[in-house]
Amino acid sequence: PCRMSQNPFDQLSKQLLEELLSPLGRVELSREVLGESRFVDVWFDPDPDKIADVPAGLGVLGRMAQTPCLLEPFRNAPSPVDVESCLLKLFAVVTEWRKRQQREQAMSNAIAAPHLWLLSPTASEAFLRSMGASPKDGWPVGVYGTASLFRTTVIAIHQLPATADTLWLRLLGKGRVQKRAIEELLDRPAEAPWRESALRMLASWRITIEARGQLEAEEQEVAMALSQAFLELEKEIEQRGLQQGLQQGIERGMQQGIEQGLQRGELQAARAIARNLLTTNLSDAQIAEATGLSVEQIRELRETNG
Repeated sequence: PCRMSQNPFDQLSKQLLEELLSPLGRVELSREVLGESRFVDVWFDPDPDKIADVPAGLGVLGRMAQTPCLLEPFRNAPSPVDVESCLLKLFAVVTEWRKRQQREQAMSNAIAAPHLWLLSPTASEAFLRSMGASPKDGWPVGVYGTASLFRTTVIAIHQLPATADTLWLRLLGKGRVQKRAIEELLDRPAEAPWRESALRMLASWRITIEARGQLEAEEQEVAMALSQAFLELEKEIEQRGLQQGLQQGIERGMQQGIEQGLQRGELQAARAIARNLLTTNLSDAQIAEATGLSVEQIRELRETNG
């Protein structure tokens, strides 16, 4: 994921993160950085007016979005070379960011420099030691901070607690971790924020990896969970369509009744005005023109009134 890629997991992770973060600021996918051609998987720049009121449903991801950041999701645990590449991108982005801040004279202690989030399905003790990583204070289990100079946090997705706050990150996990997250997403109410769009993305990802023959043995259970999720989603959409159709039919019937009522009211008002005008010297044609009734209707009124 530390270079531009078209593999299915890259597309899933980018689409999901873009869907969740775009209401809070500017999201760029596969953003090219200065120097040697490198691409950031997801670049997020929070909007100060929106980030002050982050939806609670984003959980840990919402906390991550408080500062400009690079998000690098991995399908498999990153290698040292992967990490080095991501750090190079981070430092290039930070350098670019500082130059822009100086140009705009916006440098302030209140403005945090960009941060790198490495999202890994697993993280061994040896890997965490090599990063100098330790549990991040005030964050859930599975979130590891590094030396402040590196501006980097490692998220070991398999260690995250299975809570609502970590759901969106666990959807980018692997094997049973991802399967459980999918089941939790499916259990949410149909109208829950991001639920339907996330299920659609996951279903699309499943179809893609199956078509390419890229389904690993440990992901068979995930594929089954996604198949069930997709079937449930189709049923919900069908049921919603029936309900909307019924509601629209009722609304159309009510609207039609209102329109008919208005028409009847307007006709009665026109007839009342016409009866008054019959006592004047106006001709039937003139009364018809004034009331919107036909000449024949005016004549019928005249005959009725004697």
